[in-house]
Amino acid sequence: PYKAAKLLSKQLQKGVMDKDIKTLRFLAQAWTTAKENEKAIPVLQQAADLSSDGNMDARLAEVLLNLEKWDDAIKAAKAAQKKGDLDNPGNINVALGMAYFNKKQFDQAIIEFKKAKKQKKVEKRANQWLKYL
Repeated sequence: PYKAAKLLSKQLQKGVMDKDIKTLRFLAQAWTTAKENEKAIPVLQQAADLSSDGNMDARLAEVLLNLEKWDDAIKAAKAAQKKGDLDNPGNINVALGMAYFNKKQFDQAIIEFKKAKKQKKVEKRANQWLKYL
C-alpha cells in the first residue's frame, strides 16, 4: 500500500491523474492501509470537500480519532452528520462518543453512545461503551 500511495501521489502532483473523489478515496485508503494516517489527512480533507455526502468526512473523523486529535475528529464528524447520506451513521455517533470520552466530556459521550445504540450495526459497541461509562 505504501508504494501504491507514493506512486499515486506523484501522478496526482504531476497532473497525470485527476484529483477526483474516486482517486482521492483510493489514495487515502492506501495511506491508511500503509499506517500513514498523517499523510491520509489532507487527502481525506480534499475528498471531503469534493463530496456531497458525509462519508469522506466520516472517514476523516475516524483517522483523526486514531491519531488522538479529538477536537478535529469532532469537527469532521459533525461535518459528516451535517452533509448526511452516510453509509453507517452509527459509526459517527460512536466516533463522537469516543472523542468526547477522551476529552473527559462524559455527559456528551453518553448522549452520542445512546444515539449510536439505535443503529443495529454499532449497537453492541455502543452498549459496551455505555456500560463502561
